[in-house]
Amino acid sequence: MTKLNPEGSALVYSTYLGRTNTQIAYGSGLDPFGNAFLTGYTLSDDFPTTPDAVQTTLGGPRDAFATKLNPDGSMLIYSTLLGGTGVDSGAAITGDAAGNMYVTGYTLSSDFPVTPGAFQTTLGGLVDVFIAKFGLVPDLTVTKTSDQTDVMPGDTVTYTFTITNSGEVPLTRIQVEDPHVVLFEVINLLLPGMTQQLQRTFTVPAATVPGTLTNTVTVTADQLAQIRTATATINVASSPALTFTKSVSPTAAAPGETVLYTLTATNTGNVDFTGLLLTDPFLGLNESIDHLEAGTQAEFIIPFVIASGAASGSTIVNTSDIRGDNLTPRQASASVLVLGVPGLALFKSVDTVSATVDSSSAKANTISVFPGDTVEFTIEARNTGSVALTNIALNDGLAGLSRTIPILAVGQSEIFRTTFLVPLESPPKVYTNTVEAVSDQTSRVTASATVEVLPMPLLGVSKVPETNVVSPGQVLSYQVTLANSGNVPLTGIRVQDPLLGVDISIPVLAVGDIREVQLPFTVPATTSVGTMISNLLTVTTDQTDPAQALSVVTVTGQGLALSKTSDTASAVPGSTINYVLTVTNLLDITQTNVMLNDPLLGVSEIVSSLAAGGTIVRAASFVVPVNAADGSILTNEFEAASDQTPLQRTAASVVIQAIPGVPTTLALRKFPDRNVAAPGGTVIYTVEVANTGSHLATAIVVSDSLTGTFETIDALDPGQVAYVQFPFVVPADALQGTRFDNVATAEWLERPAGSIAPQSFARVIVGLSRFLLDLTNVVVPDIADPGTIAIFTVFVRNLSSQTLTNVRVIEPLTAFSTLIPSLQPGESRSFDRPFTIPSDAVGGTIFTSHALAFSDQTPIQQTPASVTTRRMPNATLRHTVNQPIGRPGETVFFTIRIHNTGNVVLINEMIKAPLFNLILRSDSFSIGADYSIRIPFILPDVLEDTAIVSRVSALAENGPLLEAAASVIVIVEEE
Repeated sequence: MTKLNPEGSALVYSTYLGRTNTQIAYGSGLDPFGNAFLTGYTLSDDFPTTPDAVQTTLGGPRDAFATKLNPDGSMLIYSTLLGGTGVDSGAAITGDAAGNMYVTGYTLSSDFPVTPGAFQTTLGGLVDVFIAKFGLVPDLTVTKTSDQTDVMPGDTVTYTFTITNSGEVPLTRIQVEDPHVVLFEVINLLLPGMTQQLQRTFTVPAATVPGTLTNTVTVTADQLAQIRTATATINVASSPALTFTKSVSPTAAAPGETVLYTLTATNTGNVDFTGLLLTDPFLGLNESIDHLEAGTQAEFIIPFVIASGAASGSTIVNTSDIRGDNLTPRQASASVLVLGVPGLALFKSVDTVSATVDSSSAKANTISVFPGDTVEFTIEARNTGSVALTNIALNDGLAGLSRTIPILAVGQSEIFRTTFLVPLESPPKVYTNTVEAVSDQTSRVTASATVEVLPMPLLGVSKVPETNVVSPGQVLSYQVTLANSGNVPLTGIRVQDPLLGVDISIPVLAVGDIREVQLPFTVPATTSVGTMISNLLTVTTDQTDPAQALSVVTVTGQGLALSKTSDTASAVPGSTINYVLTVTNLLDITQTNVMLNDPLLGVSEIVSSLAAGGTIVRAASFVVPVNAADGSILTNEFEAASDQTPLQRTAASVVIQAIPGVPTTLALRKFPDRNVAAPGGTVIYTVEVANTGSHLATAIVVSDSLTGTFETIDALDPGQVAYVQFPFVVPADALQGTRFDNVATAEWLERPAGSIAPQSFARVIVGLSRFLLDLTNVVVPDIADPGTIAIFTVFVRNLSSQTLTNVRVIEPLTAFSTLIPSLQPGESRSFDRPFTIPSDAVGGTIFTSHALAFSDQTPIQQTPASVTTRRMPNATLRHTVNQPIGRPGETVFFTIRIHNTGNVVLINEMIKAPLFNLILRSDSFSIGADYSIRIPFILPDVLEDTAIVSRVSALAENGPLLEAAASVIVIVEEE
């Protein structure tokens, strides 16, 4: 379908119409509104139709279609198929001013759609002509809304009526009627899509009974066969009256004291309240009352403990709220004056001073550390009362703190800090440290902080040669010591030393276990004098990173001491190098036929004798070939022997450098001979210095940060390695777990400009021999009633083979602490400590004793034991009536009272009183809470001496079933 502008110069619109098969158009037309009509036939079973089409599916092999497009050709206003099971086709189409379409064509279908009363309803021959008219559908929608749904008698409601022509033809003479609001309105014309709104006000009559008020509007029009309606409903409320009060007794109390709040809700109106919810978050109150009849009174008594930190002179004000299905929210408040009282509060936190891991960025009550870390406990004593405190005594056995504060003014605080180093072998678990304080005015208070000691596998390795000086051919013994200095067992231990040809496996090493191995090594007979023999021991486990220990021994002459020195460490091609060869008799006898040989220098002679202590010195020179390669190393050996001493060798090296002072690089590796050392022990740090460049390094200075000393190396050829050592004595008072970190740094003349001086790091941890202190802590009974006594038994035993000294045993819960000067191997001590469960302890409260013990030789051991307060849910239920007898029509008052007399909060308590249709639900019924409900009841007209019995039951999820009854006898006066 295509539409051109009046000049025919441009398309107004052009569109396809059809689907997956053949479509042919035969007729078209326009209506006064610019809508286009089109008809023809289609073979497509998915030809586009509109939802209101007469026929949306293909009836036969070919159907006629009738389509109406909007003026811009962008959408279908109406489109339908038309046909039966035979062949059908439209031929011409037109429309009228009312929007009707007229279609004509031909059909071969015997079931072509016809309307009732049509001129011809059956097929007359093989092919018949058809004519069809498609009209527009009139429709109207009406809505009615009110500006409020819940009203009281006397309120004014505004109704809004919305009438919309939702059909396709104009509507005339539209009548809108709603007698309830005195509405009668006529709308003469409403075009398709147009809307008109009407409003009326309505005042709810004062005598309107509670309930719903519904009224309906009706709408008619000339074009509509049926009326249209809409309904609105408003809820007319009654005039309920409820008195809600709240009081507290006493009205002034000190911190720690208990006051009783009384909340009373009385239905003083003439309608029942339903779905009542009484809440007071401050008191933890959340009560629901399903039904509160007129005249009924509900009373709730809730105990409340004034917070220990409440400021003297302050006022505690809190508000309760009650609301319901037919009750707008009401509030009631009460206030308590806080009286002056002495108050002492303790606060304890723990932080890391030096830690392997960053367990917390700020002080906390719990942190995680590794053995060897240092923690800092911060203890604050604060006067939280309203009077000054005197002689405040603080004691913390674990932290070693014992202080007395002479006076603390109101609001004043004193802060103490103390550090504690976690011993290496502290078992991995959580340790609780408690500080306690008492003053002249207050009883004992405590505060705790916990430290979680994490598992830390630590393998101590040391490798010590029996001597640091050896001769060629000498057998040397190394002592290798492996110690599990951590707090967890080690498995899969493998000891490797390639130089010694050692590869040993150890399945397991328990905490504190030590293994010692002697490893022999024979110095090769051909080793040159002056050689430094280094060998690296590596030990791996399943739990730790490889641990290494390096040992270095120096080869010296045996019988004859040899040395060969040059007057320069480097030389240019063509220059002369002057050497000095020295041989000294180390024996206490004369040696004969002393042979000297240095082929490079042309030295070869035999000296017939050399007296004890005597020395032979020879000088020789060597001219460096002019073609010697730059950077090459000139090394030559000098050897000597005698009738008494086997052949020995020494060597000297000179670097050939055309230009002296060329930059070169060095690398450092630093190894201790042990990674765990005892206080007072000596650690030998060996620094391996390697020339990793291609030129000579001279005037090398290696400094040691821990000892503050340095060693020098005159020169180091390219590829050459030298060793320097730094002995360090661990302070005798060093604590177990202390870390000594050591850094070696090298400087030399040829360090490349702008480069960073190389460094190497090593760490040694202070460790002690393993001592074993066993600690147990048990309590009998482990569940106890309030007011009864539980006995904590703390037991210590020395499981090691050595005497333990200054054994401290601490049991904070009962304020027990003792010092055992010495505990012999196998000796044990036992301490029974009684603890009384507080009489007001809440059921389920757990009292934990964190007993701990330690000594001069052993790390902290801590073992908890706990006693739980027995849960004793209980309550009393009473049901009474104010008089035992009454007459028909007389009002009596029943009272229901329930009191939580147990030591646990009762959960989901429900009280039922069927006679009064009463159900009271409480999410939580506090300990000591006391609820009462007073209910008026009109005695019915019954037979003489009829007993009216009211039965009440109460049941909580965690409490017993309670039942009570009250009765009144109805008497009838005889006439």
